[in-house]
Amino acid sequence: MRALRDFNWPKIKVEDRLIFLGLIRDLFPGINAEAKTDEKLRDDCAEVAKSKNLQPEEGFVLKCVQLAEILEVRHSCFLIGVPGTAKSAVWKNLSDSLTHRKWITAWDIVDPKAVTSDELFGCMNTKTKEWKDGVLSVIMRDMNKS
Repeated sequence: MRALRDFNWPKIKVEDRLIFLGLIRDLFPGINAEAKTDEKLRDDCAEVAKSKNLQPEEGFVLKCVQLAEILEVRHSCFLIGVPGTAKSAVWKNLSDSLTHRKWITAWDIVDPKAVTSDELFGCMNTKTKEWKDGVLSVIMRDMNKS
């Protein structure tokens, strides 16, 4: 129950969360599992936010911790939202918090709208059968080297 709830919660739109909780309660009647969070990471995220002159509000720090939890079980993810909702601040704060813990963090920025799908992912030349790497495959290969 905890895994289903905690892993999916950040990905569900706010207006659909009550429905989701109802489904979880129906699947696991009478069970109330407390959320497990990495309190040390929560503290590190708040500390790093303060050092960057950001307000370490509970919601902001929670999003940083939730992103870390998702990245523990996924290779990558997307942060989606309207402009000004702290998407960049969340992942940069998390990266700096992990660096503060002496973890090696690496990131790169790609604007997928600036290139074609073939340029983004790579493609095969139909005549020569030669593969041409895309932006993402080049980035992933370079990051894998380090």
